Amino acid sequence: MSFHGQLLLTANLWFGASLLVFVIFRFARLRDGRGFRRRRDER
Repeated sequence: MSFHGQLLLTANLWFGASLLVFVIFRFARLRDGRGFRRRRDER
């Protein structure tokens, strides 16, 4: 039972970490696509 709880916690952490990385990557990609290119083109 303790092993099952540890496994569930590990799976939950992995899911949370992957979701967080996906959201950060998507936000960074949108920010890079919209903001940085326009600033570079102006200069």
